[in-house]
Amino acid sequence: MIEAVLEQPKSDNRFGGPKMISQLRIYTVNKGMTDQWVKHFTEVLVPLQEKYGIKIGGMWVNEDKNQFIWTRSFADAED
Repeated sequence: MIEAVLEQPKSDNRFGGPKMISQLRIYTVNKGMTDQWVKHFTEVLVPLQEKYGIKIGGMWVNEDKNQFIWTRSFADAED
């Protein structure tokens, strides 16, 4: 897994919304299992994340590299 944590500076809220921490996550999925992973992610893991106030920003599949890429955001590091 490759993970990048992007935190908006506390002193600069130039986007006009609440300050959030966002993560870009890149997972390598076993060959031939991407469809199963996407189904599991959308049916099980997305509702679980949302239950705890974590917002899913987007999901993508890079089929050439068997990668599942997604972003999530939450209020602060304590979440």
